Amino acid sequence: MKLAVPVVLLAVLAVLVAGCGGGGETTVIERTVTVETGGGGSGANGGSGANGGAASDSGGASKGGGAKQTAAEEKSAAGKSAEEEAEEAAEPKRTVHLQSFRSPSGNIGCVMFEGGARCDIRKRDWSPPPRPASCPHQVGYGQGVEVPHQGEATFVCAGDTALDPSGSSLAYGTASEVGGSECISREDGVTCVNQAGHGFFLSIQSYQVF
Repeated sequence: MKLAVPVVLLAVLAVLVAGCGGGGETTVIERTVTVETGGGGSGANGGSGANGGAASDSGGASKGGGAKQTAAEEKSAAGKSAEEEAEEAAEPKRTVHLQSFRSPSGNIGCVMFEGGARCDIRKRDWSPPPRPASCPHQVGYGQGVEVPHQGEATFVCAGDTALDPSGSSLAYGTASEVGGSECISREDGVTCVNQAGHGFFLSIQSYQVF
């Protein structure tokens, strides 16, 4: 865009004609000159506009970065809350001291002794590992898992059972602690651990020995 700015230049040309001994005469000539100058797009204001545009882009980028950072922080906070919720869910809501108990469904029965525990399961969808040579065929094998005071858990090789229909029911979310060993009853199964951190998990769908 061009803006026509009238600039009046007054050119005064004085011509002095000196007469011989006579008076002088002064002539004044006026000229009006119109000069066209460039528009604001390339002028200083245009430069400001360009800079303003650059600032806007930069500000937009900064704002976008701030939005991404905020989203990342919210995601981190959400992840942290999820982890905390998982930890809280893993912790028992109540601790009792039962030397024998059964799961609320009655499918798992456990006995606890000083530093260890044994749990037998009635119905399961899995099979125990092959019977070891040390376990005689006269007794049952794999009907449960037990963990001693020290050492890892192993499958039960015994002629009796820990299943007791009349035993106390250990409610879901409740732990039983005896002599340093602990068993926790949950909806997905029963977990027992000794003082050394070894133990087992039992459910209809699966088992774990550690």
